[in-house]
Amino acid sequence: MKKHSFLLLFLLGFFCTLQGFGQEEKRFVLENPGKLFKKQDRREAPKLKTKYIFGVGDSSGREYLMRQDMFDQDGKIKSSGLFSEDGNKSGDIRYNYNEAGVLVSHIYKHLKADHKEISYYNAAGLIEKTDHFNKTDSALSTDKLVYDQSGHLLEVQTFVGNELKEKLMYDDTWNQAGRRNQKCHYKMDAQGKRIPQNAEMAITEYDPDGLILQETVYNNKEKRKMLSWVYYKYQLDNDYKVIKQTGFDEEQKEIYRNELAYTDSSIISVESKMCNCPEAKLEPSGKRELIFNTYGEKIRERIYDKSGQLSSTKSWLFDDFGNQIEYQEILTTDPLKLIKSKQIFEFRNEQAQTARKPVK
Repeated sequence: MKKHSFLLLFLLGFFCTLQGFGQEEKRFVLENPGKLFKKQDRREAPKLKTKYIFGVGDSSGREYLMRQDMFDQDGKIKSSGLFSEDGNKSGDIRYNYNEAGVLVSHIYKHLKADHKEISYYNAAGLIEKTDHFNKTDSALSTDKLVYDQSGHLLEVQTFVGNELKEKLMYDDTWNQAGRRNQKCHYKMDAQGKRIPQNAEMAITEYDPDGLILQETVYNNKEKRKMLSWVYYKYQLDNDYKVIKQTGFDEEQKEIYRNELAYTDSSIISVESKMCNCPEAKLEPSGKRELIFNTYGEKIRERIYDKSGQLSSTKSWLFDDFGNQIEYQEILTTDPLKLIKSKQIFEFRNEQAQTARKPVK
């Protein structure tokens, strides 16, 4: 496992909650189509006692326990055990809270790599520093994280002792609705110079309702070369649902089309893209069918290739409280390959759970 991987997994969970839309959109947006089908709200879940996460091993093809989380009487996570495909424990995490019950740090021991990380949280609940140690508890390095006032990550600074070695820069900007309108990530050395690498910059513009209007990708922050530019045009029906999206290049030539049809519980999306052929014309590139339950949760997705053949089917199961308890994907090209993950939740009051099966 790379040094930053576990740290970034923690950050991802935080950012998924921080990067909201900022306002309730009145029109269909691809990021949250389930709200069109939401008719019921889930019951509030009781406090967790234990959570088990299972996956399928790459080498064995068998299901195995990947992680076990233990929670205290107040429902706060107190420890996690990580396991490898061979059934042996590969990592151990302990969470520490102050007297007010606020998470202040966690200790992550990589048992197989003889490596330990101690991460510290700021008042906003974000990791602000991670110290790395070897198996004899000798200090290796420190990662310091810098955020803006909204909690967006700006920098990850790596130190050895007190000496700065490099920075991972998140040169992103966000609009008032919390949508990212600039993305550019790159590294800098200790002297503040960019480390040569392919660091593209993407600029995204939105309309007032949050629909993407155009996306422009440059080869670097200095915008010396434009790699791609797509302008999106939308066609809405009387219910303010998007029924067609059309993308154009810098010469106003149509290069992308997505036509959407709706039922009481599903969306069918048919995509066409500019072909790499002498005629330079749009041709079908695939179709997908999204099926939702009455809680607005996606429970099945069928994906078809450009010839109309079913290539994969994905399905999700939820318990009575909206927790995802199973994910499964079946590939038409390799039906014997098992792609599956599962979570088991144990609650303090032992309240019964009934999984809602996918609609057939």
